[in-house]
Amino acid sequence: DIVIKDTETNLLESFNREQSISENEYPDFVKDAEQEGEEDAALTFGRARDAEKKHAKLYDQAMYHVMKDEVAQYYVCQVCGYVNESKAPKKCPVCGAPREEFREVSS
Repeated sequence: DIVIKDTETNLLESFNREQSISENEYPDFVKDAEQEGEEDAALTFGRARDAEKKHAKLYDQAMYHVMKDEVAQYYVCQVCGYVNESKAPKKCPVCGAPREEFREVSS
C-alpha cells in the first residue's frame, strides 16, 4: 500500500527508490538481456536505467525547491519519460527525441 505523507518525506522516499532501482536492478536487467542476446531489451533497460538516474537527481533538486518554497519548471520527454529542469533540450539525451516531444510541467 502507498501511504501519502508530507511532500519532503515523499520526495526523499522517491529519491531513494529511484536511486536504488537505477543502481541495483537495471544493471542486472541489462546484463541478463545481453547474455540472452536480446539487444533491443538491453537497450531499453539501459535507457530506463539512465532515466531513473536522472529522476533521482530531479527528486533531490525538487526537495531543495520545496524547502526554499520555489516553483520549478520541468520538461518531460513524451517518448521515454526523461525529465529536464528549466528548459527542454534540443534532443532527448536518452532516446534522441526532438525538443517538440517535450511537455512542460510546473512544480
